[in-house]
Amino acid sequence: MAKKFARPLHNENDTTQMRDAIDVFDRERLAVARKSPHHLKCGPLNYWPSTGKIHFDDRPKIAEKGLDALKLFIDKHRKRLPKLRDEIAISIIL
Repeated sequence: MAKKFARPLHNENDTTQMRDAIDVFDRERLAVARKSPHHLKCGPLNYWPSTGKIHFDDRPKIAEKGLDALKLFIDKHRKRLPKLRDEIAISIIL
C-alpha cells in the first residue's frame, strides 16, 4: 500500500469559503487536515466549504449546511474532535 502524504492546509488558490473554514478550525484550536482540494477533516468531522456539506463519520446525513452550521456542530461535538497540539499539529488525524 502506498504511503499517503499530508497535503498542505493552505493553498494560494483557496476560495474564500475554504479560507474561512480553516480560520474557524484555527480559532477553535482544532487539528484539521486537508484531504483534497475541497475537503477538510477534523477527527470524525468532514467539511466541504464549497458546498457547506457537513458529515460525521458513521452517522446519518446532516441536513444543516454552511459555516454557521459548522460552528454549531463544533460546539456540540467539541469533546470528540482532536485539539491542535503545538508539537504534534495535525499528524494525529492523518
